Amino acid sequence: MKLLGLAGLIAALGCSQAPPQYANHIPFFCDQTQEYDNDNNNASSEFIDSIYAGTYELRVNAKFDVEENGNFYSSSLSEGGTGYMLNDGYMLTARHVVQLSMEGITNARHNARVAIVSTEITAKKGEEEFRVEIEYVSPNRDFAILRAPASRAPSIYLPIGYSYEMKQGDFVYLFSGRNEPFIKEGTFEESKDDESFQIMADAEQGDSGSIVVAFRAGCPEIVGILTNGCAGHDARILRIEQIIKEYEGVE
Repeated sequence: MKLLGLAGLIAALGCSQAPPQYANHIPFFCDQTQEYDNDNNNASSEFIDSIYAGTYELRVNAKFDVEENGNFYSSSLSEGGTGYMLNDGYMLTARHVVQLSMEGITNARHNARVAIVSTEITAKKGEEEFRVEIEYVSPNRDFAILRAPASRAPSIYLPIGYSYEMKQGDFVYLFSGRNEPFIKEGTFEESKDDESFQIMADAEQGDSGSIVVAFRAGCPEIVGILTNGCAGHDARILRIEQIIKEYEGVE
């Protein structure tokens, strides 16, 4: 079932004000004739704090049954990542954060047969914690849309950026839900393909699913999400345009 369209979930693009149901929240509408900033001088701390308010640590807890060498037993596994609240209960993250692989579960159980019994996904920030459900998982790209209680909503709604307009050295922020607060600075690197681009940022395990925000004259835009990266290396970012293109085609 097609929902509101991901562009609508993130921001009401092209409008001069937020829709009535979002009147209590702050919309941003960037001047897209501006180039992206190549430093962080225009990125105000108020913007950064407000964006981070919609960033959560995700924990996926799986229970599974194991048959190994004639023995039967139950076990569990917990993995984590980052999700960003879009609006009224929708959350964006990386697919591999919420879709545990059988390869990971069977690691060190080479002779075992494993069956997943149940999974539970929770979003956490400080003392706040709530369950989320999978709304859509991409079959081809590393992203997923989650559904949280409708009462959860960010304080701002960010416009969608145009990552194809970014150039070498443009400044970005990576918003991670791991070990709050955890906001990382980075720069846009040469794009490798139409699906993704690289940023120079110190991405680590637990940062997967983090949104990447670029700025036009100090105005923030979502340009993608982190799909993988290693400390001290470039991080791979799935373009927001590709996420929207696929999700809006879901029927």
